[in-house]
Amino acid sequence: MKNQVNKVSIIMINWNNSTDTINCLKSIKKITYSDYNIFLLDNNSKKDSQEEIKKYLKESENQEFNYKTIDVTDLNKKYPNLNLLYIINNINSGFASGNNIVLKYIKDYVDSDYVLLLNNDTVVAPDFLDCLVNTGNSSENIGFTGIRTYYYDNPDKLQTIGGSLIDYNHCEASAITTTSDEITVCDFITGSCMLVKQSILDNIGFLDSKLFMYWEDADWCMRGKNNGYISVTTPNSMIYHKEGGSSTSDFRLYYHTRNRIYVMKKNTESNIYHHFLIYIILYVLKTSMTEIIHGNFSTAKAFIKGLFDGIILK
Repeated sequence: MKNQVNKVSIIMINWNNSTDTINCLKSIKKITYSDYNIFLLDNNSKKDSQEEIKKYLKESENQEFNYKTIDVTDLNKKYPNLNLLYIINNINSGFASGNNIVLKYIKDYVDSDYVLLLNNDTVVAPDFLDCLVNTGNSSENIGFTGIRTYYYDNPDKLQTIGGSLIDYNHCEASAITTTSDEITVCDFITGSCMLVKQSILDNIGFLDSKLFMYWEDADWCMRGKNNGYISVTTPNSMIYHKEGGSSTSDFRLYYHTRNRIYVMKKNTESNIYHHFLIYIILYVLKTSMTEIIHGNFSTAKAFIKGLFDGIILK
């Protein structure tokens, strides 16, 4: 890596959540890191959400943000001398495809050393980016770097150190909550705050848009691991995340089931995948039967459809 300060491109997505987005931007304005720019993609929010952000940026124009608002169709040229580009998307592209819109633009038009995926419902510590970049620079093999994440509403309570481990027998992810004063190697970095070396875009590609929701971050890091990159978390600094409770909707159950199968099929050896496949088939059949007995037909359908769609998805 270069000796000077590394250029970081920060990607944020807003979808009808202008209050959190503005609070996150306010916290970024206070960071000590000097060389960064922000790409804020609005995923077809309602007009009032877009207008609130535009109002904030206009009021902040003479403070920190030299910005421009453009339509997503105008992402076809460089925009020099800006530190924030507010991009209006005319459809809701979701997490993976939304980030990919900006990742492709950065790859084609921006001279960055790192990209940072940052959830808009986070608030960052002033030195968070310094610590992330210092850790990322500590080894050429580090492709993805995460950071300690605390609950916004309970700032003394650790949510995760920024990374997770995968149980490959069942394809279940568990956030690491045991702190260490050393850099910690993990299976994948939580997508709420993920620093990614620019070389990843050339060597591995972008997020997999087929996943739509859930397991995008894990899939990216697993692909990285298969190409010689490791995922680590820095023991220094932190962010605060306004994460809500886990959804148990049929929508979530479908994607969680489907994507687990797809990610394992893509990224693991055939013997590991087939061992997992036996488990997930038996699990879905047993769970679906229980749901049917209790009259939860839509939930059973979500599990079964997720199973079949995951097996055939390529």
